[in-house]
Amino acid sequence: KDREHNEEIKQVVKPFDWSYSTDYKGTTHPGQSQGDWQVTSQAKHPVRADLLSRPDPILFFGEVDLYEDELADNGIGLLSIKIRVMPDRLLLLSRFFLRLDDVIVRIRDTRVYIEHSSNTVIRQYTAKEAKYDEVSEKLRGMRENVAETLREPNRIAPLLNTVEDRTEIFEVH
Repeated sequence: KDREHNEEIKQVVKPFDWSYSTDYKGTTHPGQSQGDWQVTSQAKHPVRADLLSRPDPILFFGEVDLYEDELADNGIGLLSIKIRVMPDRLLLLSRFFLRLDDVIVRIRDTRVYIEHSSNTVIRQYTAKEAKYDEVSEKLRGMRENVAETLREPNRIAPLLNTVEDRTEIFEVH
């Protein structure tokens, strides 16, 4: 009742995204370092998957789901964070996974990679998506169990189209 007289409330600034999709890449508090994130390329500053796949000891591993929603039984929206710390490097993965049944499949990954011997922090943001029917058809062609595989982002990711791929570095001094 108190709001009836307030005209500004009737205006919608941004359409509501009920799938909870996010392109959040993280917040940087530079501390005493000067500068900002600089755009680069994966060729020049790669996230070293070859070094991450080595059997180095894992000093710390953590995983937490920040939010998960079944989208009123129409799929799933999940934002999770994983961190792995090894003696020579660290990898943090923030992954948003969306499967909106009969509409779209979307993955948005932010990887933060640090070699402890370096002053460079690498951040790679990748957005991938495809129509639900296209992904289902590809899975059927691969003789996969479609319903089961559509719940596994790691198996779906290679089937999606990349819509954005951005690599940045931050120099810590």
